[in-house]
Amino acid sequence: MRLISKERCEKGGDYVQDIQGMKVADVVDVDDIIEHSQVQSSQVQDSKVQDSQAQNKTNVIQSILLVDPDPDFSSTVSDYLKLFGYHICFRTSIDEALDYVKANNTDVIFLGDGFEYQHPIDVLRRLKDVLPSAMVAILANNGDDQLAAELLKAGADDYLSRRVKDKDILTSIVSLLDRLTSDGPANTQRQFYARQLRHSPRDVSTHNQADRYSIGTSKKGIDQKFTQTNLNICQITESMRVFELLPNAIMFLDKSLQIININQQCLKLLGYRLSQLINQPIQPFLPNDFYLELVSEIDKADSAKERNGLSTNKNKVFELLITNSDEVNIPVRCQIGRVNPADVQSVLSVRIDQAVGYILTIEDMSDEKAKQAKLLYHKMWGNLQRVFAQRFINLTLENFSDAISAVVSESAIFLRLDRVSIFLIDKEKSTAKIYLEWLKGRAESLKTFAKKLEIQQHLPEFSRLLNGEVQFIKPECTTKKFSISQRADLSEYYAQVGALSSAIIPIAKQKKVIGWISLDYQTRGNYWQNEDLILVKSFGQLIFEAFVRRAQEAQRKVTHQKLSENHGRLSEQAFLDGLTNLANRRYFDKVLESEVRRASRDKTNIAILFCDVDCFKSYNDTYGHIDGDRCLRSIAAVLQNEFQRAGDFVARFGGEEFAVILCGMLTSDVQDAAEKLRNQILAMKVEHQGSPIGQITISIGVCSSISPAPTDAQKLLAQADKALYKAKSKGKNRVETSRLIRD
Repeated sequence: MRLISKERCEKGGDYVQDIQGMKVADVVDVDDIIEHSQVQSSQVQDSKVQDSQAQNKTNVIQSILLVDPDPDFSSTVSDYLKLFGYHICFRTSIDEALDYVKANNTDVIFLGDGFEYQHPIDVLRRLKDVLPSAMVAILANNGDDQLAAELLKAGADDYLSRRVKDKDILTSIVSLLDRLTSDGPANTQRQFYARQLRHSPRDVSTHNQADRYSIGTSKKGIDQKFTQTNLNICQITESMRVFELLPNAIMFLDKSLQIININQQCLKLLGYRLSQLINQPIQPFLPNDFYLELVSEIDKADSAKERNGLSTNKNKVFELLITNSDEVNIPVRCQIGRVNPADVQSVLSVRIDQAVGYILTIEDMSDEKAKQAKLLYHKMWGNLQRVFAQRFINLTLENFSDAISAVVSESAIFLRLDRVSIFLIDKEKSTAKIYLEWLKGRAESLKTFAKKLEIQQHLPEFSRLLNGEVQFIKPECTTKKFSISQRADLSEYYAQVGALSSAIIPIAKQKKVIGWISLDYQTRGNYWQNEDLILVKSFGQLIFEAFVRRAQEAQRKVTHQKLSENHGRLSEQAFLDGLTNLANRRYFDKVLESEVRRASRDKTNIAILFCDVDCFKSYNDTYGHIDGDRCLRSIAAVLQNEFQRAGDFVARFGGEEFAVILCGMLTSDVQDAAEKLRNQILAMKVEHQGSPIGQITISIGVCSSISPAPTDAQKLLAQADKALYKAKSKGKNRVETSRLIRD
């Protein structure tokens, strides 16, 4: 630790004691020297404004102007500052701002740097020319360190970055105004540093710097190394005042990559005191592979005698993890470049220790990485839900319970839940039963207390549920606030099983609520937040569609069963094709009319696939009718295997033509089903020398309609036939679609 005399700091003159004769109580460390030098500097400035402060001890800001091209941002800032009693106007163009300043006395100007084709330094100077007495603070979008220093040198009184992570820009503006109101603009430490930079000569000697900061000059007999250390501290302290104004964490390194000094933002990021880091190597804070790469790059630069100053664009940028004092890895973006002290002096008008060889700028990316992780998390959840939806397309009644259980289980694991429950509400909306429940580990089941819940529609949580609103509730906390009359609300049930945070998601579409899903956390530290609303809302709609599809499949199964019973008196040959054992044309026509009426009543989708075996007459002529019949039976078997849902119906339409009715399937899924069927026929690889590709193929015409008219059965069939003709005319072995055109 480097130590100097307390008495020397207190007197601020040339008196220096021999360091070897000091007592422990008479010495302070480097941090105290830097803090003391800042106090002494403030005292120098205070003496210059003492008379003006005596006349006006309390500064009142009467007029504020905000100049920014973004009207939404300007309006937000204006409304916010008015809450604190400030009078503020805003202008969105430079010319309007100049006209306003000429006509009105303005105390404070907040200037944005986002004007196109207008450099902020030029705008700053134009405003200062019109109203030199106004205090101008820059509201920076980009947070560029070099630009900040240049703006302060050009006349800006303060610099606020919109990229500040630890507090909102609105809070920063109000904080600045509060300081100006209480202490006066001339006494703010940051403004003093900025003005000191603007008015200090570029060729300030080391001796003058020492006098300015009350460190003193050496006398005879004083240890020269000790004196030189004090001067270096003074020089670096002055330069650090500039870098304290910049938004990023900054670290000075010597040529052996030891830390010379760092600004307060960097100390805050790493969690250390300045005295703990001075003259320490940078290596412990960086990953080993990055450090080795850094040393290699520096060696290459030194061997090539590269000299890149602060203004160069050749500085390398890295993204890595650094370790703070709590052994926590922080994602950061680093930029390191060589430092020529002469360049620093020319840019910032301050001297810097010749030992400084590199400057390391560090930007905390924790918030940015957290946002990226959240976006990725939402994307993965969206992909998972699309997989679930695909499963439900070809879902049969027999597999419904297993499919729902699998979806719930996978969702619970992905979201790291403790409990998932699905409740279904009866038609009277008076009670709800647990349809399915998933539990993690020792989580307690809701069935322990009530297998059936009574729905109290007048209570707020039940009321919001029945209105189709997603809710995030905290059962334990909420129950403590309930009145006795509210104890039967939803939170009461979930509090009984220790749920700390629950998402209540209605199984609904357009306020048609048939139940709800509850996603529960009961591990402390896990809570649902409002931003998770988009994450879970679509999940309820997905489950709703699954239950609706199950109901439709069940109804269709009943309908087909009734059709079979009504026609059971007729012979089997009246409805079945003798060759393929598929439904015949007569049965197809009856089912088509019935399903079209149902689709019209339920406002659902219905589609027809009209299939024809390509070049089949040539096949019969070449291979004979027996092989032709065998080929048709093979194709019929493929059709039966491909379409097995309760809402699917396959028939032999006649000759080498087949027809398929698909109910409740989306148009895109119908197209996919047709393509899959075509590929399955190709996969049979039945030889056909008369075919252009040497094997049996089929052409398919597709027509679908959402909510058709009850009498549209024949129109639907005719459009499918037109699509088939189109497929044939385009070269066969393809799928073509057509829309139902109503009169």
